[in-house]
Amino acid sequence: MAGFGWFWKAMGSSATANQKKSKTIVSESTKAADRLADAPDAEVVDIARSCIGTGEDRAIVDAPLLLAALREAASRTVGLHPFDVQLQGALRMLVGDVVEMATGEGKTLVGGLTAVGYGLQGKKVHVITVNSFLAGRDEAWMGPLLDFFGLTHGAIREEAGADERRDVYARDVIFTAVNEAGFDVLRDQLITRRADAVRTPADVAVIDEADSVMVDEALVPLVLAGSEPGPAPAGQITDLVRRMEENRHFTVSGDHRSVFLTDEGAAFVEKELGIDSLYGEAGDSGDAAPGPLLSQVNVALHAQHLLTRDVHYIVRDGKVALIDNARGRVAELQRWPDGLQAAVEAKEGLKVTDGGRILDQITVQALIGLYPQKCGMTGTAVAASDQLRQFYDLSVSVIEPNVPTKRFDEVDHVFATDEDRDAAVIDHIVEVQGTGQPVLVG
Repeated sequence: MAGFGWFWKAMGSSATANQKKSKTIVSESTKAADRLADAPDAEVVDIARSCIGTGEDRAIVDAPLLLAALREAASRTVGLHPFDVQLQGALRMLVGDVVEMATGEGKTLVGGLTAVGYGLQGKKVHVITVNSFLAGRDEAWMGPLLDFFGLTHGAIREEAGADERRDVYARDVIFTAVNEAGFDVLRDQLITRRADAVRTPADVAVIDEADSVMVDEALVPLVLAGSEPGPAPAGQITDLVRRMEENRHFTVSGDHRSVFLTDEGAAFVEKELGIDSLYGEAGDSGDAAPGPLLSQVNVALHAQHLLTRDVHYIVRDGKVALIDNARGRVAELQRWPDGLQAAVEAKEGLKVTDGGRILDQITVQALIGLYPQKCGMTGTAVAASDQLRQFYDLSVSVIEPNVPTKRFDEVDHVFATDEDRDAAVIDHIVEVQGTGQPVLVG
């Protein structure tokens, strides 16, 4: 934090001290409110800009006055008067913390205020969320606040082409889903001309649902797959796999993530295809079985027994579209690599496209690591505090709710099997519905 002026020094120290200092600064900002209430818009903007230093690091030099200006601007533009706790959240994020704020405390506004704070320092900001719908919604909602301060902004749409993406990335504040940001990084790494790149490097990542994005999915690779002509599971192999019996010809792992061909299954395939060995030895004709054949069988088994229509993918307009498991949404422009896409197409009786190959990949942790500065917000940061510190060297600040929560958290129930758990959930749903209480199953 060196070079960030008195504000940053004041925000150091322990979590308890930080809470106290944050409240003090927000309290001081309230005293400045009268100065801004009747000021013209242009004057509010000028006052906010005067809170930023002129040095190379463009540090915040008057945090209370800046917060007062942000509060006044939010009231005028989006019709929301930030509560003190929301200003505290923005303050801690401007230091580089992950803040924990309860559901319903207005994290979207906090993210918008934070983006403005960084934007006024001349930093390019990416507001990263879990899906493109939320990115577009939040950009539209916070747009008037950003406009007030003369900050350009935009959202990356899933269906956007290179020209649109290039235009959006050139703006001051960009709202994007984490997977869109990751795939744009990967695509830019494959270009042969600098002019074809779509991304402009950003200075700051403001991450919504930080525990989900930065911890739960930290090591999940974003895989960029391309088409590659070559052997894909033929109709004969797909039909053959349909006739194979579980626990005889193949087995499925307990976590339902892997499928394994048994010796009897290999013998069944060899007999049906008229080859001596599925593993590449010469057959009766003297020709060796093709090397990819075993892979084709395994991929066809994976498609047939591990991937379920309308759970892992949908069929739309005669094409297979992947469903993002973490978000429950269709993952536009994504496809499975290593022939799996073609295997699913064959399973569904669709036109089989070229097999896929992995062009490049990046983990979410590595993606977030590309940003020189990062901060975040979520409803459950404390539980992930160790990982946030280990993976990203980030601290967690807990922001007290503006109004004490009325929610009652019941004790956890642990079951020996999935079947026992599901039966208990169903029984509870029936019981609660009988009282007329609405039930949301997540």
